[in-house]
Amino acid sequence: MNPDPNVATIPPAPAPTWSPEILQAFQSLAGRHSDDFQRLAMNLYDENHHYRGQLRDLRTQIEQLADRAAFVLGKVDSARRLDKCATAARSNRATIRKKVMNIASAKSARL
Repeated sequence: MNPDPNVATIPPAPAPTWSPEILQAFQSLAGRHSDDFQRLAMNLYDENHHYRGQLRDLRTQIEQLADRAAFVLGKVDSARRLDKCATAARSNRATIRKKVMNIASAKSARL
């Protein structure tokens, strides 16, 4: 039977190529499960479930740390701005004090 040229065909997925090390590791794993592939599949599923749970927990911790870091950085930025304002206020106070002293000395010189 000839395929219809008007119908698109999906090529089969390429077979995975495994390195000899991976094949040996899988055979060793199967041997540890007495070649009971259902038990092996359940064990791999349980491990995967466990690791995914750990990954979710770690992602949550990272998000919490990022929130805390943003909070701390905000506080640091606020402290820097307050320090700049305080420095500017001290500078302005010194400038005002000099101007007052100049005005006072000019008045006393006129008297």
